[in-house]
Amino acid sequence: MTVKVRRRSLRLAHVYSHGYGGAFVEHQVAELLRRGHQIHVVCPEDGPFVERVRKLNVDVTIVPFLGKRPSEMPRVGRAILQLRRLLLNLQPDVVHAHLIKGVVVGRLAGWLAGVPVRVSQLGGPLPLEIALLRWVDLCSAWIDQAILAPSTKVAAIYRRYPWTRRKTSVSYYGFPVEACLTSQDRAGQRRDLSLPLDAPVVGMVAYMYPPTRLERREGGIKGHEVLLAAAKRVLTVLPETRFVIVGGEITGPGEYEESIHRLAHRLGVDNSVIFTGIREDVMRL
Repeated sequence: MTVKVRRRSLRLAHVYSHGYGGAFVEHQVAELLRRGHQIHVVCPEDGPFVERVRKLNVDVTIVPFLGKRPSEMPRVGRAILQLRRLLLNLQPDVVHAHLIKGVVVGRLAGWLAGVPVRVSQLGGPLPLEIALLRWVDLCSAWIDQAILAPSTKVAAIYRRYPWTRRKTSVSYYGFPVEACLTSQDRAGQRRDLSLPLDAPVVGMVAYMYPPTRLERREGGIKGHEVLLAAAKRVLTVLPETRFVIVGGEITGPGEYEESIHRLAHRLGVDNSVIFTGIREDVMRL
């Protein structure tokens, strides 16, 4: 005899650190909605991400918790208390916090509000590679019931420490690849981008983030400089290759994006590289 177990609908609060980007959070929210759960999203600012989530008929609350200067900490503290009040009102079963700022704020507010299950998920290893951010993250990680590492590298870092070792598991950010496979008008797409129909094409889809002051690295966070250096080497062997870079600078005045264009010119690959800027039709591309 087959016994059907009815799973109750959960109430989840997702705390995300920006008003832009966040496709990985959007995919999670959409799937949880499809499974019948109730979702509320918290962001520190308005933006395209907020607009997309609201189109899913999800309530979004803006809590201005961004800040990194000492003078901004009182405002961040007030935002944590504001988020605590919101969570007390929502009474979620789970608070799921994304990216380092959302993780720290979501942890503290979730703990103060007595949310039964508190889950964190970084976007990658970068915060754990910067000493100050690693210290902030690890000192508040005791609050979590579960830490979802988006890669084995992140999991390996968390598993070095006894208070995060057992609660860490790998959970890759999902991506709806089906949307990329449904419409395959490659000839039309190549025409739109002025690409030869028979040329090998290398693509990169990423926002352009300059290096932070806390990092000891050359080049930006997403590695556009690495791709352009590789392009120069590839073109010596396959000169017909084209490189399509989708995305642009989203957090600054555009100086870093301009530096990437200048680097392409300096390396002599600018005639083989197409910069599309920020696009809303990435799936089609």
